[in-house]
Amino acid sequence: MKLVVLVQPNGRLAIWSTPAKALVLWDATDAQVVKYFATDAVDSARHAARWAIERSRAGHTPTRTPTWDAAVASTRQHTPDADL
Repeated sequence: MKLVVLVQPNGRLAIWSTPAKALVLWDATDAQVVKYFATDAVDSARHAARWAIERSRAGHTPTRTPTWDAAVASTRQHTPDADL
């Protein structure tokens, strides 16, 4: 989601969401804006991880993705102390 921080006339902060075409936070402090962005980033990361897991379990991986055995062999070669 595209978020833009705006400064309100009273000096407080607001966040405008481009996709929603609306304010999603207003009368906020710096800390509240940071918390909003952090929460949004965590939510996005969780969504991306769930999507990647679903795709992998369904057998849809990028074409250059190694097999499990090839990934283990490469990891052992490049990280000898890896406990695999």
